[in-house]
Order: sequence, then C-alpha cells, then structure tokens
Amino acid sequence: MGQKPSYEELEQRVQELEKEVVECRQLEETLKESGEGYRDFFNLNPDPVVIVQDKAVKLANSAYTKLFGVSQEDIDNGFSLFDHLQEKDKDGVHQKYKERLSGKGLREAHYFEIRSKNGKNIPCEGYSSLIQYDGRPALLSVIRDISKHKEADETLRVSENRYRTLFEAAGDGIFLLKVCNQDLSFTDFNPRVLEMFRCTRDELLGKTPLDFSPPIQPDGTPSNKMALEKIQPVLEGRPLFFEWKHLRPDGSFFDSETSLTRLSIKGEFYIQAIVRDITERKQIERELEKHRNHLEELVSERTKELQKINEELRAEISERKRAEDALRESEAKYKSIFENVAVSIILIDADGQMLDINPYHIKHIARGKVLKENLLGQDLFVYPTVVSAGISEELKRVLEGKPVNIPDHYFPITSGGKPTYFNSRAVPLFIDGDVTGAVLIMEDITKFKQSEIHIRDLSHQLMKSQEHERQMISYELHDSVAQELSSSKITCEMVLRDKTLTPGARKQISELSGNLHKTLKSVRDLSYELRPPGLAKSGLSHTMHQFCKDFSEKAGVQVDFQSAGIDDLNISYDTKINLYRLLQEGLNNVKKHADAGNV
Repeated sequence: MGQKPSYEELEQRVQELEKEVVECRQLEETLKESGEGYRDFFNLNPDPVVIVQDKAVKLANSAYTKLFGVSQEDIDNGFSLFDHLQEKDKDGVHQKYKERLSGKGLREAHYFEIRSKNGKNIPCEGYSSLIQYDGRPALLSVIRDISKHKEADETLRVSENRYRTLFEAAGDGIFLLKVCNQDLSFTDFNPRVLEMFRCTRDELLGKTPLDFSPPIQPDGTPSNKMALEKIQPVLEGRPLFFEWKHLRPDGSFFDSETSLTRLSIKGEFYIQAIVRDITERKQIERELEKHRNHLEELVSERTKELQKINEELRAEISERKRAEDALRESEAKYKSIFENVAVSIILIDADGQMLDINPYHIKHIARGKVLKENLLGQDLFVYPTVVSAGISEELKRVLEGKPVNIPDHYFPITSGGKPTYFNSRAVPLFIDGDVTGAVLIMEDITKFKQSEIHIRDLSHQLMKSQEHERQMISYELHDSVAQELSSSKITCEMVLRDKTLTPGARKQISELSGNLHKTLKSVRDLSYELRPPGLAKSGLSHTMHQFCKDFSEKAGVQVDFQSAGIDDLNISYDTKINLYRLLQEGLNNVKKHADAGNV
C-alpha cells in the first residue's frame, strides 16, 4: 500500500498554493500599474495568460498553448476560449466576461473547466483585469490549473473522513483542548466522552477540565495545582500518561487513565487527550486487596495453604502492575490515535481486504508470529483465526453499512496457556454515502474475566476458613468449657448435700448451680450452632428439621419445614454445611427483623 500524505503535508500544500495565488495577484497589480510590457509578462509568467477581446483570444503565452494544446496558428485563426468550456460553465463564464468588461468583480476569482485539444478536462481558476488592447477594451486573464489543488482537497477530505470515523468509534474518550495562555477549553470530542461525563455537547463545549474535576485529587493534591504540573511538560512537546479522578455534573466520580499529546493545527497549539474509564478496574483491585488482607490474617493464625494462595495473589497483582506500567510507557510514545490506543485496530476496504493494522494487533494478537506486510491485502473474513473464532459472518454485515458489536467472544489464541476473550466492534466507513471500508476494534477482556474467577475462588476459600474456625471453636466449647462447667455444677450439687450448711449459704450455692446449668445449656447450644453434630450422622434433612423445631421453641415462631429426596443426593459436606448456614441465617434474620408468627 502506497504512502499516504499526512494531514500536515496536505495542509502545507494548500498553503503553498494559496501563496502562489497571492504572488500571481501581486504580479497582475504590477502589470496594471505599469500599463506596458504585456509580452514580457506573458513570457515570464509560469501560468497561462491571455488577452481576450470580442470573446476571442488575441494574445497568449507559451504556458497557455502548452496547457490547452493549442498552437499560435489556432490563436491567429480566431481561437475562442468559450468554445472549449464545459456546458455547465458556459453561461456563468459569459456572464463573468460581461461583468469584467463593465468593470465589475475584477479582483474576484472565477472557476470553470476547459476541455483541452486532447480531450482532457482541466479545472481552472481565473483572474481578469480590464485593459486597452489596440485601442479597445479587452480582458487580461491569468488562468491557473488547479487540478493538483483539487486532488489535494479530495485526499485531505478522505483522510479526515477516515480518522474522524476512527475518532468517533474509539472505545476511549478522545477530546481536543485549545491552549490559550495555559488555559484549556474543550473544542472537540467523540461520543464516548459524553457517555463518560454523562452530559450533553453544549454542557461540555467551552468548559475546562477543571470544571469536571473535584477540588482535591486522591493523593491530596489540589486539582488545579496538579493540572498545571501535568500540562506544562505537554506544552513543551513531551507526551504524558497519568491517572486522574473526574467529577460528573450529576455529582458522581470516575477514575481514568489519561494520555496527553501536543498538536499544532494551523499554527495554534492544541492538546489531544485520550481518556479511559478505569473505575471498574479500580473497584476490582480494591476488592482483591480487601480479600488479600483478610486471607493474610487467617493464614497467619491457622494454615499454610492460604499463605500460598496469598503469595500467588500478590505475585499476580505485582505482575499485573508491571504489565500496566509497560503498557503506559508504550502508549506514551505514540502521537496519533491509531498508534496510541491500546486495542487491536484493523482497517479494511469495501472487499474485506486488510489495509492497515496497528502495532498492538501485531504484538498482542498475532504475537509477532506474522509480519504486518504479510497480513496486508488478505481477506479479513476468511482469515483462519477469524473463521475459527466464529465471528466472520457477523462481521461481514459491517460492509452493508451496519455497525457490528460482538461482546465477550472467544478468540483462538492463548495467554499463558489460557484461552482469551475479546469485545469486538466493527464500524463502517462512508464517503458520499457509500461504504468504502470499515474499522475493526478488538479489546482483550481476558484479565477481567480471570479477575472475576479469582474473586469467586477467594470467596470460597474464605467460607471454608470461616467454617474451619467454627469447627475449632465448637470443639473447644464442647470438650473444654462445657466439661468444666459440668464439673462445677456437680461440685455445687455435692456441697448442697452437706447438712451443716447455713440456709444463706445453701441458697447462694443453689443459685450458683442454677446459673451454671443455664450457662452449660447456652454453651452446648452455641457449640451445636457452630458445628451441628447431626449433619454428618443423621443427614442434612434431619438436621435442618431439628434446627427448625428448636428455633420454633426458642423464638416462638412456627416454622413449617418440608424436604424431599435431599438425603438421597450425593452432596459434599461443604455443600451441606452451606445449605445449613443459609437456613440458619435466614431464620435468624426473621427473628431479628420480621414480626412474623409463621414461616
């Protein structure tokens, strides 16, 4: 695929053409002021110059004859410029000719197409001055071939269309900030920004980033002070990547990863910001940290097994942090959206052939096993990995002009021996209403899914640890505390048999014996609730039925418990104890919070 001119190169070419137009106008002014030297002006001017009188070319320079393929003999024979105009331009040029002869609009440019002698249509730009030729009014016209100018405009329009589509379809928020005396204001942004900030376009335009930031950032630094620290190196030309907390108009917050890059557009400085919402990831990290700390406490008291799990969790978090740091360093090096976004992006044409692929795809999807030049030109819809992923037919709909979104799908590559999953989105590209291609954006969500699995595993380990603690406390209450209380009660009963006791002492010992009996019963009930002994001996159904019966007697709430076939199922002890705990917790909540007589 040939090298396409960049936006800056196209803009520079347009400026050069405009400069040439100014020089030509200055040359015309010089000619009019001098009133002589027409032929020298013709020979020196690189653009076609003619004198037109009575709608016929009276005099023309070599640039004119060369561009339109006419000879001096044709001109001498009364060659008429108007005979070679396009039909659509004839009326307009005739009208301009009459106006110029009357002295109107002499400094205005007019545009038309001339068919040269070889049949080629040439777009032109003309400027005319009223002069005297052979003692009669005539027009001195400078005609410029603007074919290259129009091609440059079209190339610029196609380029802007392609990257505007990428800008609008990006999964990250992208916006431009205008720089004015170190003050920044929003001038342009994609739809994702409005989704992130939950506001309308009018609410965002003209505002500054500080209008959408809390007074203080999480590290305690005032937002306005930190913003100045971040913006200054970017204004000096150094890209920057950092985390920032935003405040939405509705009062809610969200965390972001922000990449800033300085741009120069028409001589003015702008800052391009790419913002990714990492609130959900931050919540997951905080949840992981919470579980890790809890497990550390349990491991230090009871088991070596949980210590191993905790070390693995630490290693994973550390590895994830290193991977994120590496990603930040990589993203900060790129200056354009296409090179900067941390997702796979593939551009295809209207036939499904791959036109361009960003470095992220080559590195993370192709894993460096396939060179970019070997992928370009291939049909995306029949490429083996796309077909194996089962998304080929669905992606084809994008060439019908319909955006395609395929969330959470498997992709046939592995990461550390594990399968990978992606959110994929394809957006069509249009020119003049016709589909000219599409952009495929693929986001790897494997680590997010793995984090969910880890949270479930850690929760399960926590429940097992808690049940183990209950068992140990139950054994301690039954084998130690209950036995000592029972022994003390027997001792009190033996003392009461002593007939030499005074009535007062007998009463006190009798009360002590009664209190010991109540305490012993409470300890045994607590031991039973912590580790129901009947669960392993009598089965789940019988134990749950007995608990309901005991609960009814103590709480005064009638419980109707029914079961069928539970004891015939092959259920692990962990499952049985969890079902028992659900019943236990549910009835206790009824007792505490519901004024119910029957359950």
